[in-house]
Amino acid sequence: MVCSATRSVSRAADVLASAWRTLGYDQKAKDEAKTALHLSGNLPRADRLLMEGRFHELSGEMDQGIAAYRSLFALFPDSLEDGLILAQAQTIGGRPADALSTIDALRKLPEPLSQDPRIDLGQVSALMNQGKGSDDVLPLIRRAEEKARIQGMPLIRAKAQLAECSTLLFSAGKHDEAAAACEEAQHVFAPAGNASDTAATIRYLGDIRLHQGRLNEALALFQQALKIDRAARNDRGIAVSSNEMALVYEERGDLQQAQRLYHQAYLGFLKVGHRKNAGVLAGNIGGILLLQGKLEQAEEMLQRALALDHESGANDAEGGAHRILSELALQRGRLADALEHTQALVALQGSNSISAHVEDLQRIARILAIQGDLAKARQNQLEALGVAEKIGAKAQAAQSHTGLAQIDLEEGHAVSAEQLVRQALAVFRSEKMLDDQLNGQVLLSQVLLAQGRHEEAQAALNDFRDAVGRNQNPANRLSFKIADARSKAAFPLPSAVANHEQARSELMECIKTGRRFGFAVLEFEARLALAEIDSSEKTLAGERRLESLEKEAQGRGFGLIAQKAAKVRLGNR
Repeated sequence: MVCSATRSVSRAADVLASAWRTLGYDQKAKDEAKTALHLSGNLPRADRLLMEGRFHELSGEMDQGIAAYRSLFALFPDSLEDGLILAQAQTIGGRPADALSTIDALRKLPEPLSQDPRIDLGQVSALMNQGKGSDDVLPLIRRAEEKARIQGMPLIRAKAQLAECSTLLFSAGKHDEAAAACEEAQHVFAPAGNASDTAATIRYLGDIRLHQGRLNEALALFQQALKIDRAARNDRGIAVSSNEMALVYEERGDLQQAQRLYHQAYLGFLKVGHRKNAGVLAGNIGGILLLQGKLEQAEEMLQRALALDHESGANDAEGGAHRILSELALQRGRLADALEHTQALVALQGSNSISAHVEDLQRIARILAIQGDLAKARQNQLEALGVAEKIGAKAQAAQSHTGLAQIDLEEGHAVSAEQLVRQALAVFRSEKMLDDQLNGQVLLSQVLLAQGRHEEAQAALNDFRDAVGRNQNPANRLSFKIADARSKAAFPLPSAVANHEQARSELMECIKTGRRFGFAVLEFEARLALAEIDSSEKTLAGERRLESLEKEAQGRGFGLIAQKAAKVRLGNR
């Protein structure tokens, strides 16, 4: 039989584990939970179940942890604390529907237990895990804040403000209100020594800067949060902070660094048993692989993400995987599939994330433009621009400006297109968005070329030529090479003949590269540029190349390329 001193040590260790967990010191909590479990052999069953559940949860073994907590709550169905622990574990373990059932049971407890604000916050967590938006959760959050204020629970009120900050940012796009809620919560967490929530608050402030396109400020805040997480040995926090930093590096075009951080975060979430976030990170890794031209690997990782999302019941995370699959299909030239994935994610989560909604509108606009429906493409870009400007997302607004500039160029309005693209480039440079800057320089060269300003068009490319070799996105490099070949071929005599031969050779290589990577739209773009050169020489081969391209493009749904090929062909008659 274990002596009373051993029981006391076991219970003390469990109390310490709970305290360390609350403060965000996951590794210390796990060590104490292991000690408590080891010494719990002769304790009452309820004590053993609590210690067992806590140890499994901290070890990332969520199924075992949930089972232990469920058994504990079954023993004491009138225990608010045991019910809250179970609901939280069910949400973290990707079982939000089960968590909501537990919450319903807690609401049936007698007062004052049923009026505890933590019940509202538990419901909020489960609903957000299901992908619910601000209309569903903000009333619950604000009710929890008011209850905590009345009941004199400042830390619980600060947690509610943190939830409000997150919802206002991601679901409502209200940056200033979100920042105010986060800053008020931070004034409570930091003095209390709550490392986990302090870091989370700083991350949300970084997210606000990220959504506003202020990448330097966002990165500094994420690094500050990571420092706190590492000092606390908080595995969950380290994973989240690593993911947030990866978002900045991805936006800047440093894909290898972003992939490294995404993978680190993915492993971290698997370690702590957070399947929903592991699914999100699997999707992020798939997106980075896509940007590096590794389409098959990207699709494999995205299917893994969908499997994790289905397992955890996380509709919002599943929507993210569909979003990247849509981009993958678009690059492959499978436009119907791209639209199908976009429609699937809208059905799953609607427009709960304002920033994601902007991204979806921009992608739909790109698909419509490739299909040749420039009027509808413009409508979508203008809607995306309006939303981006409303929420202060200057990076996304700049991306919509380039989309509108591309449409202006296709419609023959090169002067207005130039103004838009130069405006966007100023944002891309200030925020070090290298991929967007490269694509902006390519578009600027096309706009200048359309105005007959050949030397300026070539200079626009030369300004970024050194950076192209360092760019980690093969699609961007290919787009640059196609534009460069077009620019060379456009120079007038006496250098036209030599330039045509060089451009023709480069475009043949571009076509091969596009096929090798599976970049169907860029391959057809290179074929169009090559056909334009041949057509300018009025050869039979050029005529046949245009006819073949027009027919194939129409068959693939690339209406814009088909229209341009037809225009060039008919213009030569």
